[in-house]
Amino acid sequence: MTWQEIYSELQKSISLLDKISFDERDLLRMANISQREIVDYTNCTKKTNSTATSTSGTGEYAKPTDYVKMLRVTYDSKPITNISKKDLDLASLRADISNPWTDDSDTPNYYYEDISTIGFYPIPDATGKTISFEYVYRCADISALTDVPFDGLINMLPYHQYLIYHVLWNIYLSLGANYLPQAQSYERNYKEGMKLIVRSMNNNPDQLITFSLIKPRRNNNTYIVPGVLP
Repeated sequence: MTWQEIYSELQKSISLLDKISFDERDLLRMANISQREIVDYTNCTKKTNSTATSTSGTGEYAKPTDYVKMLRVTYDSKPITNISKKDLDLASLRADISNPWTDDSDTPNYYYEDISTIGFYPIPDATGKTISFEYVYRCADISALTDVPFDGLINMLPYHQYLIYHVLWNIYLSLGANYLPQAQSYERNYKEGMKLIVRSMNNNPDQLITFSLIKPRRNNNTYIVPGVLP
């Protein structure tokens, strides 16, 4: 659906309300809030950004500006493992790694997240290595009548109706107790739709689930933080 089609569907439902109307501007604002919430809940948008490169001695790098949630990080084409700063601090206190752990410089085996950056442990000791982020991203807001929600992603075309349900749920909820049954009906439809999208995103019949193929290998070149890796 385009925004024009979604707006038309919303207006049909709202027209059933007595002496109640909403401007397109208000409906558009609610639709964009709904779109953001659906992305946050379902992780339905994904992309890879490989524009960052390492700088020797620099441990933290900016996240993409449209970042929502990190899914995978690679350094020089090799996947690395997520870890928290807390785990690194604990390992440092136990003298399992340097104190401070920011003194360690080598090929990174782990990454941690801050609000706007991704940090590596050990700190990269090479310049020019490609850093790739695979992540859930924030869609562009809908603005024109011809805009298609979720950046027009084909996999999301069957689910535009749930954006409508979310807007109508909030509209009826805002109208008070007399409209609570309608609000609850749209809420149920919306939440069932979110479950359907999540199942769809996780349904990959070609996926090979074999732990022995992905288990990290212990060797002299790998930093093992106790309690983090098996």
